[in-house]
Amino acid sequence: MSVRLIHVLGLICIGLGLVIIGAVFVSYIDFEEIVGISKEELRSSEYWGVRIQRIGGKKAYEEFATAVAKDGVSFQHEAAHTFGEALYSQEGMDGISVCDARFSYGCFHEFLGRAIFDKGINTVSLLNDTCIAQQDHDKTLTCQHGIGHGVLAYYGYDKNALSRALRQCKELPMTDKVGGCYGGVFMEYNFQTMLADDGVGRSPGNDMFAPCSELSEDYLPACVFWQPQWWLFLSAPWVYAKAEDFSLVGDYCRDFVKDPALHHLCFRGIGNMAAPVSQYNEEIAKTYCEAASISPEEKMACEAVAVPYARNAVLRQ
Repeated sequence: MSVRLIHVLGLICIGLGLVIIGAVFVSYIDFEEIVGISKEELRSSEYWGVRIQRIGGKKAYEEFATAVAKDGVSFQHEAAHTFGEALYSQEGMDGISVCDARFSYGCFHEFLGRAIFDKGINTVSLLNDTCIAQQDHDKTLTCQHGIGHGVLAYYGYDKNALSRALRQCKELPMTDKVGGCYGGVFMEYNFQTMLADDGVGRSPGNDMFAPCSELSEDYLPACVFWQPQWWLFLSAPWVYAKAEDFSLVGDYCRDFVKDPALHHLCFRGIGNMAAPVSQYNEEIAKTYCEAASISPEEKMACEAVAVPYARNAVLRQ
């Protein structure tokens, strides 16, 4: 072998070595950025804004999902709001396809709320068209749910604002009567999630069944379905909720809802909470449904939502 050939091969080996070392170093840096991220950074729109600029919204969202995988449901949801804020700031409406149903819709909530505040209430119809264009029923539903949050936050948090927001939802094509825009309105009315740390859970006042007890029949299905979420929060913060808290919520459903169809929806609403409170543990979610129920029909209605919700959440992780 000639000296020249040996020299060339040597240079190639050195070059390959530098490439490998560089790749390992870059991988190490990326790994550290995911694994070593602090709780403060997870809830920092500035941090996620930089990550979105660097690697794009879709990759950053998966990075976010990895970073919060072992955190509680409540923290995940709050942090997802922060990610949604950063996503809209960096990618505008083009980023809407990044958000999904994970983390209790937190990304969609904040993203669409920001869009409505930025573009104005007249953009709601366009946003709804974008949701429908997702061509995926679950994603369309969660997207419209986010619109509901944004619309209510735009109008305010009193009874008049609630009425205006519900009418706005009613005008939208392909509006689900329970889980879409209406559901987002009621959730935002009860918890003020768009106000972040300044938001407070709604006080019960003298009527545990408000606002459902004050609404027309058009809005009752959604209100009744989402009311157990608020009742559970009043009994105990979700992260601390136990079987006895679900039992109390079951009592509220039976006390308030006499119509069979709405009674069924109320227990489906309990199932909607049993899944995330159980950290998406199917067996634990079933025990919450059992605690809330006094009949097989109630238990079946609850589990019909809780079990697939828990399974799907595990599959998405």
